[in-house]
Amino acid sequence: MNLREYLKAKRLRPYRFAIMVGMSPATLYRNLAGKTRMSANLAVKIEQFTKGEITRAEAMWPNIKKETYDK
Repeated sequence: MNLREYLKAKRLRPYRFAIMVGMSPATLYRNLAGKTRMSANLAVKIEQFTKGEITRAEAMWPNIKKETYDK
């Protein structure tokens, strides 16, 4: 599951999610738009906050299929 799917499934607005995770909403919006890549530190925070529903690999590389980085 990528971050966009998670937000939709949990009915969370990106702004609220960013505040809850402890990141700048602007950073999250740039990431969702594909303009920047998620930092490793933020990816770990997201993995912890979502209790593993979004892994750090999925947060950092949302366009790569899960099977690719599970090997």
